[in-house]
Amino acid sequence: MKKLLSTTLCICITVISMVQFMVTPSARTSGDYDYSALDDGTIQITKYTGSDTTLTVPSEIDGYTVTEIGWYAFRNCRELENVILSESITSIGREAFYGTAYYNNESNWENGILYLSNCLIATKSTDINGKVVIKPETRIIADYAFCECENMTEIELPEGLISIGDSAFFECTSLTSLYVPDSVIHIKKLQIIDYNALDKSESKLQSVVIGNGITTIPANMFKSCSNLTNVTLGNNVKIIENEAFAYTSIVNINIPDSVETIEYRAFFCCDFLANIELGKGIKSIDSSAFDGENISKVTYAGNSMQWEHVVIEDHNDKIKENVEFLEDDTAFSDTHIESDQDYPKEKTPVLTYIIVFLVIVIIGVAVILLLKKRGNSDYENK
Repeated sequence: MKKLLSTTLCICITVISMVQFMVTPSARTSGDYDYSALDDGTIQITKYTGSDTTLTVPSEIDGYTVTEIGWYAFRNCRELENVILSESITSIGREAFYGTAYYNNESNWENGILYLSNCLIATKSTDINGKVVIKPETRIIADYAFCECENMTEIELPEGLISIGDSAFFECTSLTSLYVPDSVIHIKKLQIIDYNALDKSESKLQSVVIGNGITTIPANMFKSCSNLTNVTLGNNVKIIENEAFAYTSIVNINIPDSVETIEYRAFFCCDFLANIELGKGIKSIDSSAFDGENISKVTYAGNSMQWEHVVIEDHNDKIKENVEFLEDDTAFSDTHIESDQDYPKEKTPVLTYIIVFLVIVIIGVAVILLLKKRGNSDYENK
């Protein structure tokens, strides 16, 4: 009994410690590292205070997996000449290694690009021109890595790349196309231009292809890219967040079956948008997601019965008015609804169960009475 209580107490203390760790916003310290908790239970290194010249960044600290290097985490560690990053890391913050000996060593730069392990961590904007081909083994592109590379017109991202950092192509105004390979599974935010600036730059971006590894199109991702006309979404996108394609010149958009939610003003002020293809997986379309007056054709991959279950908020009038269905209601089955729309299955009415139960009880009582009657009859005959 004491052993059971002791084990239970240990488990409770562990759980309480984990919860406390997850909700504590302030950084913790372990050796030469300050770190903070992330929502998924992993940690981000926020600061390095050591003086090593060669360093292997650990994959774990205090038992927690290190997945991110925070902004400026190793900034101005002037003695740091060589760094090895673990494969657990999936994100590197802005200027994380700025001012280190490694950063300041010109021999480490390749055509204006600085790689660290298999990560691209920085560029010199003045040295980046025309088409840029990223090294094949690159796994991560750091936050703001290509910031203000205004003369870069095209970028070739390798298969095997898993993460594109926050605003990695910020103010790359001459970039005309972007192809995100299927291997990419992390995109924090990909703001191309400063849409809040009073004197906004004009983006030349015209074509975007999002690979099958992406499940969420982040908010404001291509907002105000006024020349963007062609967009291809991957087959695993589930959510298109707020204003992701607002103020663009998209003409046609195919929303794949995987998409369940289109958030507030996702395609707001897309004045040239005329044709929309909606997959049958769609469950909700938020307010003003499609507010364009020129929307003339909307095709929905399901039928009218499924369409009735889609929640469509205000200011999506053209979606409601012009929708056409690719499937016929008469060829529709309950199984189809359940598998594609996750609607609840029909339940057997409770009354049916009650009736069946009563019938069984009555039959049982009748059998018992019959057996009892036969028993009495046999006894009397004897």
